[in-house]
Amino acid sequence: MLAPRLSASIHRIIGLGAFSVDHDEADTEGDTRKHVVIIGFGPAGRAIGQAAGKLPLRVDVVDMNPGIVRSARDLGLLGHVADASHADVLEHLGINHAHIAIVTIPDPLAARAIIKQIRVCAPDTHIIARGRYHRHVQELFDAGAQEVLDEEELVGTRLAARLRRQLRVIDTP
Repeated sequence: MLAPRLSASIHRIIGLGAFSVDHDEADTEGDTRKHVVIIGFGPAGRAIGQAAGKLPLRVDVVDMNPGIVRSARDLGLLGHVADASHADVLEHLGINHAHIAIVTIPDPLAARAIIKQIRVCAPDTHIIARGRYHRHVQELFDAGAQEVLDEEELVGTRLAARLRRQLRVIDTP
């Protein structure tokens, strides 16, 4: 439910630390594709990666779990084991050339720190963030995200839709 909305945002916007990064992988110069950076490759990040990977984009995935990064690479994405809260990591990835940065990690403190760092390194990059809990959504906006998907609100909307669908089924002879 979060991933389709993030995917729709990508389509609308683009119009259609220690780390292990090879310099050639992170080099965005000469790459004419639009650049998207996904930070966090759990279920939400993976769904975004699968959608973005089908588009003519350069997609960099950053996660601190080597196994998860391997799964991103298996999808044909550029995967990096790194802590995206560090400016040197973001700069190495070419965040200042990225069209969109998507922060999917659930920890609100870490997400806020990453968003602030992206905003410092890349003031023109559009930031979309996952707001795990409603009470932290405004903090993510305040940190510099242009779009925050409120996970609790999205779940409520989906549950209400299922309720309506079930009531129609029950009321139908």
